[in-house]
Amino acid sequence: MNFSSINTIFLDDSNLLWVGTDNGLLKVKLKPQNFERILENKDRKWGKTFRSIFPLKDGYVAVMCESENQLYKINTAGNASPILLQNSYQKLKYARFFVSDTVKNKAFTVNNSLIEIDFNSQSLNTYDEFSFYLNETKPNPILRLKDGSLLTGFKLSKLIQIDADTKAFSLIFDSQPLKDYELITYIQSEINPEIIWIATQSQGLLKVNLNGTIEEEFTVNTNPSLSKNSVLSLLEYKNNLLIGTFGGGVNVLDLEKHTIEVIDKKKGLSDNNVVSILPADANKIVVATYNGLSTFNLKTKMHYNYFVEDGLTHNEFNYTSAYKDINGNFYLGGLNGINKFKFEELFQEYTLPALNFTGFEVYNQRNKSTRRISKLKEEAIVLSPYDQHFMIDWSIPVYFGKSQYSFYTKLEGFDQDWFYQGSANSIRYNKLPAGTYNFKVKGMDANGNESRAGLSIPIYVEQIFYKRWWFISLLVLFVFGVIYLFFQYRLNQALAMERLRTKISSDLHDDVGSMLTGLAMQTEMLEMQTNHKIDKNRLHKITTMSRDTISHMRDLVWSIDSRRDTFADLLERMQELAEEMLLPAQIAYSIDADVINPNRKINFNCKRNLFLIFKEAITNILKHSNADKVNVKISNKDEQCILHIKDNGRVETFESGSGMGLANMKLRCENINGQLTLDFENGFGVKVYLPHSI
Repeated sequence: MNFSSINTIFLDDSNLLWVGTDNGLLKVKLKPQNFERILENKDRKWGKTFRSIFPLKDGYVAVMCESENQLYKINTAGNASPILLQNSYQKLKYARFFVSDTVKNKAFTVNNSLIEIDFNSQSLNTYDEFSFYLNETKPNPILRLKDGSLLTGFKLSKLIQIDADTKAFSLIFDSQPLKDYELITYIQSEINPEIIWIATQSQGLLKVNLNGTIEEEFTVNTNPSLSKNSVLSLLEYKNNLLIGTFGGGVNVLDLEKHTIEVIDKKKGLSDNNVVSILPADANKIVVATYNGLSTFNLKTKMHYNYFVEDGLTHNEFNYTSAYKDINGNFYLGGLNGINKFKFEELFQEYTLPALNFTGFEVYNQRNKSTRRISKLKEEAIVLSPYDQHFMIDWSIPVYFGKSQYSFYTKLEGFDQDWFYQGSANSIRYNKLPAGTYNFKVKGMDANGNESRAGLSIPIYVEQIFYKRWWFISLLVLFVFGVIYLFFQYRLNQALAMERLRTKISSDLHDDVGSMLTGLAMQTEMLEMQTNHKIDKNRLHKITTMSRDTISHMRDLVWSIDSRRDTFADLLERMQELAEEMLLPAQIAYSIDADVINPNRKINFNCKRNLFLIFKEAITNILKHSNADKVNVKISNKDEQCILHIKDNGRVETFESGSGMGLANMKLRCENINGQLTLDFENGFGVKVYLPHSI
């Protein structure tokens, strides 16, 4: 834009300089440029691509330009010049990895041959005898070991160790490995020089001993597991092995604890494709990726990210293209030149502008309608229980690189932690339960700088009517009312039944009893007055039947009389019956009762059947036994009731299980869910067992 004068300038909260001219408005982003750009093609985003960086004699650095098959030398001042080697364009084609011997001023690389570069004589020597172990179409790594020998080979079975001087070599594996992996890169362990850490193309990480054994493998399926099986870069750093993966960020393998921690985009990394890792200050590393550069503190987790806007020549870096010299200068190569910097000069902190609320949209399921709130008020946003879902939108007022800003959200009252949303500036929630919430958003740029103020939106979701306190209270009162009426009805029924039983027993005793007693007395008088033998026998039978009927009626009246429903009443009636039936027959008896609460009312059916079983047993003793003593024991405690009747006589006229009396006793026992046991040894015995107290 052409202009002749500047009328006004303004610096906003996002560190953006607005320049008003006589011919329009300019936006200028003010950010320090921390990187020295070497061999950059400023006219093209994709210029000279660099694949390998390695040291030379006198503190110089050599870089391999992949697009030109040309080596460049960079001096300490950052000036680059080509290294002139005879026929280097053809011989260095597909050479990706370089290692150097700064003492002898030599370097080695591989394509389909081993190549030795002598910088003293500016000559290239190729050794084709190693072509069987190399493949220029593969990554083809090479490593200079601490003893000066070379390690190379594109597959595990092709891995060879070469003497750099004599070119004598030997295979690492004497026999074919079970799995012949293609190799990306490898490093020698600082802790144990016999160990080589090998990165594979798609099968994870290998721990290989130079004696030809694989000591350990790490994949996505092992424990500990990698985040991805494709490994691009390695760095052994303070008892940790840092593993740069394709798509899985940096995996930090703790060599002592044998655990893996993953550092990825969610934790602040600029990209999950990690092509190189270099050590910086204490606990800090530099990570080059396919989308920007990151610095990361392994202890505090603090991170900073850098992109083209911060001074990089390009956002995409190449694997094998990273080096740190003895003076602390970092060199990183990518798709457009070399980036040189010092670690301590990178850091910059500034506050991002506050986030802006842009919309709150709610869908109501009952009305099938959508409402939108564009402006926040002081009070909370109220949602009805029929609002099925809502969506919140926000924005950050920046004008460059919006994709590099990320957001974190938390719905207090629902979420426990902050959730990473990436660059998405909206979120949706479905069917929140009733309650009070506070939705929060915070923004962060690629360097970890947070926005000055996040969003805080109070939200209140109303409770549906059938879960509100007044409805629940009414429901509880209704349930209690129904229960009360039910128990009142049952109580009234029980009281009415007791009154009916009392009335029936009273009527039977007063009316029928008096009539039967009168009948018995009249027949006895007639029996005494008559002299006819036949009539006297008949009248005697009538008298006996009347007396028996009175006795049965007394038992019936007693059993249905609700005023006689305690255990003490049962014991009293059994005592009376024993006196009436046993004492006239010269049979002694005893009744032992073990009852916790004799005045407690007992079940009418149990009372009646137990008494009738007792009566039937006494009757059988009188009729069929020659006993002179009867023992009765009754226990009603510990969730069981036992009635045991035993005499000391001998049964003479019936066998076990015979007679209607025994059958009736069994039937009555089953009627009260009990068990009847008859005992004919050493007398006649009846035992009734009830698995419950009465």
